[in-house]
Amino acid sequence: MECCICHNQIEIHRHPLTGEAVWDQGHNAVPIADGRCCDTCNSEKVIPSRFRQIPVRARATLEGKE
Repeated sequence: MECCICHNQIEIHRHPLTGEAVWDQGHNAVPIADGRCCDTCNSEKVIPSRFRQIPVRARATLEGKE
């Protein structure tokens, strides 16, 4: 499967002991794009974008500043 953001192949997550494929569908790419994304785009683009959408007061609470 191809990442809808960077167009690289989406990683296959494997069981650490057996090596069996347990997930190959990537991550939800919303709000950056509609579709599925790779681990890197999820970490570097999607999650930060979602975090920025949280209202400032709620963000402070999540960061432990209240």
